Amino acid sequence: MATFYNSDDFGRVISQGSKTDMPKLSTKLDSIRAYQWEIEFNPPGELKAGDTNQTFTIAAKQVSELGYNIEDIVVNRVNDRYYYPGKPTPDEVTVTFDNLLDQGAGPLLYKWAQHTYNPLTGEYGDINLDVKSNVIVHQLNGNREPISSVTLYAAYPKSYRTAEYNYATEEFHTIQITFRFDFMSSET
Repeated sequence: MATFYNSDDFGRVISQGSKTDMPKLSTKLDSIRAYQWEIEFNPPGELKAGDTNQTFTIAAKQVSELGYNIEDIVVNRVNDRYYYPGKPTPDEVTVTFDNLLDQGAGPLLYKWAQHTYNPLTGEYGDINLDVKSNVIVHQLNGNREPISSVTLYAAYPKSYRTAEYNYATEEFHTIQITFRFDFMSSET
């Protein structure tokens, strides 16, 4: 939703009674939309196609909250209770991708999830951590330029889900992947 604001900063100053100085629409005050996220990753190990430094960047429809929690260490002393920061525990991140079934990135995401656990053979990922990769979540502005990034270190796909197959809806088909990671950093 465009917002009207009387300021030179946003390209519009409204004078009373002037038809030539009509308000202009601005997107600088718009909220960030769901399609303004991109996920960047290097597929781990054998999933890399040809060039070992190949990076994939995929637009995301939705990204769940990014964060972690720190457990409390409670120390009881007579009638007093003291709290200290304890072990950090990262949250899981769920990313919804839009309409990727027939594109190169969709099958690659499934191969990565299959590399973590292959339901056809019952095999789990490589014990040498070859299943993990850094995942970078970029937030974009209205001009599709990155305004902030969050790096999820040593991430791997924990779950893989396709959307419901239903003719009654007119939405794009989606792929939903939940990532587990070891730690994160945020850059702006």
